[in-house]
Amino acid sequence: LTDTPAHASQNMRLPMALVFPQLYSRMYDVLMESKNLDSALNAIDDLLLNLQQKQVTDKENKAGQILRAKHIITSGNIDKMSKQLGYSERQLHRLFREQLGVSPKGCARVLRVNAAAQLLRPGVRLTGLAHHLGYYDQSHFIHDFKQVCGVTPGEYLRALSDFYKEDFKF
Repeated sequence: LTDTPAHASQNMRLPMALVFPQLYSRMYDVLMESKNLDSALNAIDDLLLNLQQKQVTDKENKAGQILRAKHIITSGNIDKMSKQLGYSERQLHRLFREQLGVSPKGCARVLRVNAAAQLLRPGVRLTGLAHHLGYYDQSHFIHDFKQVCGVTPGEYLRALSDFYKEDFKF
């Protein structure tokens, strides 16, 4: 929405009026004209949806194409990604930094750890999970998991609510 590369504002808190003054002004007007909270939220929702539709640019299409190739990305193999997506390795690095704020390898790491967090359940063997996700061994998996989540898979699982430990919820 901001037309600013993601890496430029990574880990920063900025006022909306500074980052996207047009949207800030339009949202302010909507809030001032609304008679109640429901109408204000509906109007802001419409405003954001319209803006999102207008913001589909060539860059976002490229980023979407990259994200749709998730199975390629999770491999972390830049050469393979480059060949399958039709971009040079340098171009891939630039697109990832610009659109996602991380390198292709960083993105692959986050996606693999996210997949691990979704598959992690009591009784699941970490060695098997690590190999399923393409890690060389369990220690590399645990290291990546801790780098991304701040805790080991075991600590994560112990802190997880029982609701999320169940396979099926009715």
